[in-house]
Amino acid sequence: MKVSNQEHWQILLLSFLVFLLGVPGVLYAGGQREDEALARADTLIAERRYNEAILVLTEYIKENPDRFDDAQRRLQRIVRLREEYNRLAGELLDVLVNDPTNDERKLAMIRQLESLEAAPNRASREFILKTKETALFTYNRAQFEKIMAEGKRFIEEGNYFRALQRYRDGFSLYREEFYQAGYDMLLVNQVNRGLQDVDQSITQFPQVFSALTRATENFVQQATQLQNPEGVAALEQAYRTLEEALATYANLRVRLASVGVLFENLFTLLQKGDSTLGDNSFLPFAFRFIMGRKTEVGLEGMVGALDTCWSTELNRSEGALLGALERIFEGGREAERQQAFARAGNLYGAMNTLASMGMNLLSWWSPLAAFDVQYRSHGYGKSIVLGKTPRFLEYQLYGYGAVVLNKLQDYRLQSVALYTEGQRLFLPWQGEPQPGTLSSLPSKEGESFTDGQALQRLVSLRSAVHNTYEEVRVMQEDFPRSVRAVFPPTGPLPPTERSQVLIEYVGEQLNRALQEVFQQELELAGYRYQGENILLGNTFQDRSDRFTEAQTLIDGKGQRLPSGGEYRAKYPAEALPLLTELQTGLEKDLTQAQRVVNLYSQEGPSFLASPLLQGEQRQSATLAQQFQSLLNQVRQAIAKAREQVQLAESLKLEGDRRFREAQTALTQQNFELARTRLQQASERYDASLALQESPALRTERDNRLLSLSQEISKRENELVVRDVRRLITTGKNEYFAGNFERAENTLLQAQSRWRTTNVEDEPEVQFWLTLVRGALSLKTGRTIPPTAP
Repeated sequence: MKVSNQEHWQILLLSFLVFLLGVPGVLYAGGQREDEALARADTLIAERRYNEAILVLTEYIKENPDRFDDAQRRLQRIVRLREEYNRLAGELLDVLVNDPTNDERKLAMIRQLESLEAAPNRASREFILKTKETALFTYNRAQFEKIMAEGKRFIEEGNYFRALQRYRDGFSLYREEFYQAGYDMLLVNQVNRGLQDVDQSITQFPQVFSALTRATENFVQQATQLQNPEGVAALEQAYRTLEEALATYANLRVRLASVGVLFENLFTLLQKGDSTLGDNSFLPFAFRFIMGRKTEVGLEGMVGALDTCWSTELNRSEGALLGALERIFEGGREAERQQAFARAGNLYGAMNTLASMGMNLLSWWSPLAAFDVQYRSHGYGKSIVLGKTPRFLEYQLYGYGAVVLNKLQDYRLQSVALYTEGQRLFLPWQGEPQPGTLSSLPSKEGESFTDGQALQRLVSLRSAVHNTYEEVRVMQEDFPRSVRAVFPPTGPLPPTERSQVLIEYVGEQLNRALQEVFQQELELAGYRYQGENILLGNTFQDRSDRFTEAQTLIDGKGQRLPSGGEYRAKYPAEALPLLTELQTGLEKDLTQAQRVVNLYSQEGPSFLASPLLQGEQRQSATLAQQFQSLLNQVRQAIAKAREQVQLAESLKLEGDRRFREAQTALTQQNFELARTRLQQASERYDASLALQESPALRTERDNRLLSLSQEISKRENELVVRDVRRLITTGKNEYFAGNFERAENTLLQAQSRWRTTNVEDEPEVQFWLTLVRGALSLKTGRTIPPTAP
């Protein structure tokens, strides 16, 4: 408290003069023994309680006049001390009047007065107390400002340990007065423990600070050297070491800051009990040396020194990490330009790791921000929130961008592999794919690729790329709004150049990938059409060849007979299975051709407008028409073959019936009818074989007709022989009876009968016929005896 009232000073001066001019003289009878009285007086003099000593000596002289000298020596000693006290008091008055701002000298003189007089009178005590309070507050305030300024200078120079020591020096201010105030020991013990924690924290700081700076330097070095994904492991290890150092440092800071909060809370409690208690005391000075002043803009105090060191090291680490992140990003872009998509994916994977590391590194600012917002009001915590939130969003954006770009490389690798696989599937005439393509790898979920799967997956891949592109497009709109939400509506946005580059690049690459995949789709669709058309064309040619073969079986082909002759053999029955199988195959082929025609009918106009696609689509439609035409011909051929087979079977059955009728006629010895039916059977068999060649039927026919013909001839010949023998006998009898004409007729009848089954004449008939005709020519009336030859 600063004294400014001149009248108050005058009252104090007058009171002090009264004390110098007069000594209290109230005496009392001791009744003590003389030695005890002198010893008591010596003790009181030693304790600087002069007034009480004078009273004791005065009483002693009254009771022991003979010992006046002993008492006088002690009184003279008190007088000398009082003279020194009066001299110092006079000098103090002179300083108060002539050098009122010299608080340090005032305090020194007051301490000397207090050392000379432990219990002055009330007026002197009040004067000295008021003077001391005023001088002490002014002096301590000046010391406080000086220590704060020097500590802040040490902080700015980066000499954080010296700053802590300098702030620790300020704990001497009002400390003695605090312990003399008679506070409760519970409170005093809490303060003592807090001071011990401060001393321990300052003692440990050099080691903790050294560990933090070493870890930071190692991390910065690893981040600065990082050029490729292979170095990420070393950086991660360096980051783990840095986190350990940060955690240790944070614990030290929390312990030190907790003491400051404790001292402030204790002071608040004391003020509630004593409304007159102001800032001119130990605790307000102490917690400000620890925490710094709330009215200051910059960081100060012990916690400010720690926070400045913390900020310096974190910013170094953060800057190095951001530089590494940008280099990795540029490396990924360069790899993409070189179409090294696998390496680009690895780089973007490392970029995601670095972005996550950056967000974790930024999270170490939260203890500072939260503490400052809660316990200090100079805006440092707010500046952290405002300054680091966009950086956090930037790291978050880098992480998301890395995920998208990494996914994009996977999309590209898949699209290339699927494109290659599609070529292998759709252009089988080009040979086997090269090693390393998707065809050499197991497909998704262990499935094998089938016709069209590669393109279907490529279409799905384009859909995935499109969905990712839409996410990024939304992000392009949301990110500025997210940053803007942290800042005043009218204030400028913080620098987001890197973020904007990243967003634009991700969108650009995704859009390019969409175009690439779409172009691959178009080409692969064209190749698929081309491949399908070639396969359909080959299938059509094969079907046509097989139809020609079946048609040849129906129409017949020349065959040579064992006798040397030729005939046209037809095989409609053999053609039917071929035609039926061909019909089934053609129906499937026609369905496939129509499916190929409509393969991409649901795609958009930009897809269907591809010239390659349109040309191959027309070719597919032509092939579908050809399959339909060939299928119609096959169906007609099947009907014709079935008709021929049925007719051939009918003729065969008719031949079998005629053959049985010939057998019946033979049994009835109706040889003429038997031969007629046998001839008809032969004609039916020949007609059947002309429609449907059957080696079995041909062999059976030859064997059966020949056998039956021979049987007819045999049986008829036996009958003819019997008839001829009978006629020969009759003719001979007629000849011997002289009936030559009748004998000739009978023998001619026998000859005719013989020729029914024989080509040559019967010799015996011819012999007798010669005799008979000779007899007829010699018929002159001569008699031929019976014995004549």
